[in-house]
Amino acid sequence: MNRSIVQILVLASLAAAVVVGRVDRAEGASVGDLDEGILPPRIERQPTVAMPSEIARLPLRDPRARFLVRVDLDGSVADYVCIEASRPEFLPGAIKEIERARFRPASQNGVPIVADTTVTVQFTIPSGPLSISHMGMVHPDAIPYELNPALRDLPMYTVSSPGDLDQPLTVAERAEPFVPVTESGERVYGRTVVSAYVDHEGRTRMIRMYRSSGLEPVDAAAMQSLAGWRFAPPTRDGRPTTVRIRVPFVFSPTEP
Repeated sequence: MNRSIVQILVLASLAAAVVVGRVDRAEGASVGDLDEGILPPRIERQPTVAMPSEIARLPLRDPRARFLVRVDLDGSVADYVCIEASRPEFLPGAIKEIERARFRPASQNGVPIVADTTVTVQFTIPSGPLSISHMGMVHPDAIPYELNPALRDLPMYTVSSPGDLDQPLTVAERAEPFVPVTESGERVYGRTVVSAYVDHEGRTRMIRMYRSSGLEPVDAAAMQSLAGWRFAPPTRDGRPTTVRIRVPFVFSPTEP
């Protein structure tokens, strides 16, 4: 199997539609590009978290976790995904900080709009002495850091492509797909491509339209359908990772 293109086939029998999805390598425009003249969202307080004590002894020069965040109309966090972290152990504390963050929402001509932005969570050394266990042995990862100081600046949690994963990306759970209909209830059909991130727990995050069908009901049904998918948690070299995917959807009449 070509691991650079992970294919997941979804055949859903609907009353009058078939939905087919395939997960490909994600490429193309970045999420959250804003047009000129639009004020981007702004976080109210720089998020800072105490570094986990078992990691604090490592010589990390710039301990951080960077997130892609979708800011809602009221300044709350609508969605997020971690795209880079110095250590995977930083994720729990950083995620808590992101979930309670508040923003000044983006606006266009004074009207709030939903927009994406990047947020960096900084980690600080906890106060007080560090507890050292295991007969005074340091964390095993401290050895390569000390031998090669350049490693200190390399994030150990990053976004991967499907072909870089230890195992092919697979769907663990899938909700029934949505049927695209107009406001009058008429079913419509078309092809569209949706992009998203699959986080370290296998959840689809930061879903957006990659290639529109030109029909709003078809685009909306594709994004809502992908939101109901859950994947097996992705790993790369044995470590958790985030992976970016593209999923084509085809809505067409069923064969008689």
